[in-house]
Amino acid sequence: MGTVIKFPDMTIKMENPPNRIREWRIDRELKQRELGDMVGLTGVMISHLETGRRDPGLKQLQSIARALKVDTVDLLAREDNPVLMTDDARDFMRVYAHIPDTARSGLQQVAEAMAGFKAQPAVLPMPGADDSGATAKPGKKGRDAA
Repeated sequence: MGTVIKFPDMTIKMENPPNRIREWRIDRELKQRELGDMVGLTGVMISHLETGRRDPGLKQLQSIARALKVDTVDLLAREDNPVLMTDDARDFMRVYAHIPDTARSGLQQVAEAMAGFKAQPAVLPMPGADDSGATAKPGKKGRDAA
């Protein structure tokens, strides 16, 4: 699910916005040029930061956050924002930090496989079933038993 950004006469949907600068700038009813003037950047540079063409440095993020009157962490993309993480995700990150680098790629493969996993009804063999799935009747052994 992407972020929907509404303008008076149009709507823009960014599937994975690189940060939340645009979201907060629009909330504060500022144009890119106006925000740029407040922080010593051009409107074009603000556009590049909002779209991910350029990565903001820490000082730029801090300056933009002050101008928008938000915490610096509020400008991070939602998935990069540690404040927005669930307790389970934070716990997992703590454990992950202690896993040796050599084991991390294996863990990543498991996580990716699980993320794509969709629960399917399990088809388990019935007790007493042969390889074909046919079930023998209790007390009889095979077809010839009387």
